[in-house]
Amino acid sequence: MKVVPSILASEAVRDLVDHGGVRCRTIVSSFAAGLRVPEDGFSVHDVTEISLILSGSFDLESGGELTRLNEGDLVMVPPGEPHFFHVRADTRIFTLTIGDA
Repeated sequence: MKVVPSILASEAVRDLVDHGGVRCRTIVSSFAAGLRVPEDGFSVHDVTEISLILSGSFDLESGGELTRLNEGDLVMVPPGEPHFFHVRADTRIFTLTIGDA
């Protein structure tokens, strides 16, 4: 067991597990309204990204679909899927990534 206290207390990246070739990481991020991430093109990662929108809203394009996400929504982006997002209101996100170490 690994306990990570106050995981939402600050902007941080924390490695949770690196066991048997599987890596889990948590990321707490804040984004200002109007920001596009990345600025140009798409992001592609070799891990599964599961994100909980803690506050705010943004438009996510992933897998050729455009979706508005709001506070309380949960989204999963599979490994290798090109995606980007455009922040509509100041947003805070909790993300868990799971993938090969």
